[in-house]
Amino acid sequence: MRARRGILTNERGGAGASATVAIAVLAAFVFVVVQLAPIYWDHYNLEDEIKTKIQFAFVNYSSDEIKKNLTTEIEKSLDAIGADYKKKDIRVSVNNKRKKITVEVWYSRPHKVPFYPPNPKQFYIKLENTPI
Repeated sequence: MRARRGILTNERGGAGASATVAIAVLAAFVFVVVQLAPIYWDHYNLEDEIKTKIQFAFVNYSSDEIKKNLTTEIEKSLDAIGADYKKKDIRVSVNNKRKKITVEVWYSRPHKVPFYPPNPKQFYIKLENTPI
């Protein structure tokens, strides 16, 4: 009986340490998700928004003003999500004969996750409309 009691006494605290480590890992995972999920959510929403704008650009704008208006709309969308970009990083090319529009956008968003390079996170969008 004494040997059994000694073994049980030596094993105390093992489950508590494992639970503490598991909770710490879970907390770190939740922190990373809370920091990065909004950035990626905004990226996919921006991509959908640009895709919709280029699909209807020939209907909404005159053919001479498509490039200027699309660039302005993309800049407004990037400003709304708080993205860091330069004007030269937004490229809109319009082919009026083929009714084709190509949009390329480079931008970055800062985050607060340590040990997750790069900070700020770089994003790239390249979209083309499908001519009818």
